[in-house]
Amino acid sequence: MSAMSATSSSISRPTAGNAPRRYAMTVFIAALGCCCAHAATDTVTLLEEAQVRGPRVTLGEVAAIEGVNAEALSAIEVIAAPAPGAAKPVYASLVESRVRAAGFDPRTVAIQGANRVLATASYTPVSREAIAESLRRHILLEMPWDPRDTEVDVPPPLNDFIAPEGEVDIAWRANPQYRYVGAGAFTGEILVDGRVHRTLLCRATVEPYVTVATAMTDIPRGRTISPADIELRKVALSAAPQGAVTHIEDLTGMVATKSIFPGQILTSRMVDMPMLVRRRQTVPVELRSGAVHVRGQAIALTDARVGDVVACVNPNSKEQFHGVVRPDGVVVVQ
Repeated sequence: MSAMSATSSSISRPTAGNAPRRYAMTVFIAALGCCCAHAATDTVTLLEEAQVRGPRVTLGEVAAIEGVNAEALSAIEVIAAPAPGAAKPVYASLVESRVRAAGFDPRTVAIQGANRVLATASYTPVSREAIAESLRRHILLEMPWDPRDTEVDVPPPLNDFIAPEGEVDIAWRANPQYRYVGAGAFTGEILVDGRVHRTLLCRATVEPYVTVATAMTDIPRGRTISPADIELRKVALSAAPQGAVTHIEDLTGMVATKSIFPGQILTSRMVDMPMLVRRRQTVPVELRSGAVHVRGQAIALTDARVGDVVACVNPNSKEQFHGVVRPDGVVVVQ
């Protein structure tokens, strides 16, 4: 019993050789605690290649991120995005500095994967043909002419274009002085999600056609024009003379003021109303004053056509007055 008691007592008694071991264990546990305190809570795995949109490249576009701070890490801006369709390298060292600048402890964020990410900007192609068709639709909507009687020629640009990824539209405007006849210049703004990406200049030619009255036979000066003398033809508006007559009804009963040849387009300057009243001719006169109408006769002092104001003289009193020639030849005085 005493031997066992002595042995037990020797085991529980500390010796000088055990102290260093206990100290080493304490240091190991403390170091392990420090390591655990700074263990990585987030993992950033850089990709070899990535498609980015811009205008700034975020960490979430070039890396796979896991951890409690994944959302905040994904929003960190790394570099400016390259031009649409172009590429830029993103280095791991730059990512580490951006993470540190964002306020994260590098010891809690494990950055792994590729040493360099090739970031390529996504883009939307805008073809030459699509640009020309867009301008053509704009012209058809804005011009004052009937599309069925108008030729619109839009040469495509020399090159295709690329725009950032998004909803692409083109807003056009014409030169303020352009009247949609002949060649004209148009400015187009390529919009991506409603924002102007670039501006381009295109040209187009608009050729409206109009119906004009054309002589079928020789029409001598002074001859009254009949429907058999003329026909309607379609010609380019740019080739039609100013004042071209567009309806046969406007010419019927008119008198040619100059000789007109076959194929010639008739204008308002080539015709006139027939002379209904001749100088020194006795003409019927109608005086109107309220409900009172007085009829009589007078002598015209000048030649006159329908609608003209003619000077007349009363043959009895020799009093002069003026009246308007009516289509039936009566001079109306009011």
